[in-house]
Amino acid sequence: MPTTEGRTTQESTRARATPISAVLIDDHRVFLDAFGGLLEHDGRIDVVGSAATSAEGVAVVESCRPELVILDVDIDGTPVEQTLRKLRRISPESAVVIVTMHNHAPLRDVLLRSGARAFLSKSTSGAVLIDALVDAVMTPPAAEAKRPAHTEKDAFTQRELEVLRLISLAQSNKEIGAQLGIGEGTVKRHVYVLFQKLGATSRTDAVRKAVDRGLLG
Repeated sequence: MPTTEGRTTQESTRARATPISAVLIDDHRVFLDAFGGLLEHDGRIDVVGSAATSAEGVAVVESCRPELVILDVDIDGTPVEQTLRKLRRISPESAVVIVTMHNHAPLRDVLLRSGARAFLSKSTSGAVLIDALVDAVMTPPAAEAKRPAHTEKDAFTQRELEVLRLISLAQSNKEIGAQLGIGEGTVKRHVYVLFQKLGATSRTDAVRKAVDRGLLG
């Protein structure tokens, strides 16, 4: 049964001989320093390079070929879609994850369809954000399928769609429960049902498949 809170990916990475290699591309020095410290303390992700501009980031990734690239949306005025395309071209094996203060559904959908492995919010708690980053690396993208002409929202309850939306923002079961006014156990049941309906193996996989099916628009 797929995990509903990321335990499987956490156990898998802790069993690895080496942490996940990562490059941080963000022009907010405070975030770089603070988040880099959190990653170092956690131990599952090793920051092997960082950059404050799109050009610098592309060069660092081309040199390091990391497993993970953590990319902000707002860097030096370069369109994030352009940066993402360059990163995907020079290092296709790297999982590019967008980490931003923006919560803009159309942008999220465009970037996920353009190859970003996940779209995460900087407002998410550090531990949950790191879990989501690890999950993005440990869950390979499924083979692309043609998006249906219609959405499949009728197969989901309104509450399930609300939970799915909050999962897409990298919120934990506890955070989702607090926001929706329901118990954590109830959230876990909704997440389990969502995984079954979507055929998902993780939260990251669920979001990718939800975007592909037009469930988060």
